Order: sequence, then structure tokens, then C-alpha cells
Amino acid sequence: MDHTRDNPLKRFTAFWIAILLVASFGIACLIVRPITHARVDSAVKAAADDRRAIRAQIDSAQEQKINRTSLDKALQSQAQSLLTSKPTPVKPQAASQ
Repeated sequence: MDHTRDNPLKRFTAFWIAILLVASFGIACLIVRPITHARVDSAVKAAADDRRAIRAQIDSAQEQKINRTSLDKALQSQAQSLLTSKPTPVKPQAASQ
């Protein structure tokens, strides 16, 4: 800063104006947050209720499409084949030099 334009009074007032500006912003945040906080929660709850309703519809549609008896039979046959099968031995390979 040029020494001819340097004014301690201007620097002093600029400092306190900045402090007051930051403090007023903080106070405004403290005042506004409780007012808007409940609205955000209610919007989230409304969206969650809609998502739960959609999820319930999807689950019921999937339950209607899945044939549980045939699925259980297929799983039982796969489990039986895994229990009765025997692993085949692995032959060691000769080391290449």
C-alpha cells in the first residue's frame, strides 16, 4: 500500500466492518436454521414414504411372479448333486526348467 494513501482510521474501520459482517452472517444462520430445519425433515419423510410404497409394490409383484415350489425343487436338486458328487484329484504338473 502506498504510504501516502495509508490511513490507520480506514484500516481500523474496515477491520470492524468485516468483523460485524461475519458476526451478522453467523447470527442470521443461527436464526434461519431452526425455521427451515423442520421443512427439510418433512420433505425427507414424504419422499421416504413414497419410496416405501413403491418398494412394497415391487416386492408384491416379484412374489406373484416367483414360483416358490419350482424354485425350492431346483435348489434341492442342486444341493443333492453337490452333496453326492466327489471331487476329482488334480494331477501335479511337471516343473518346467
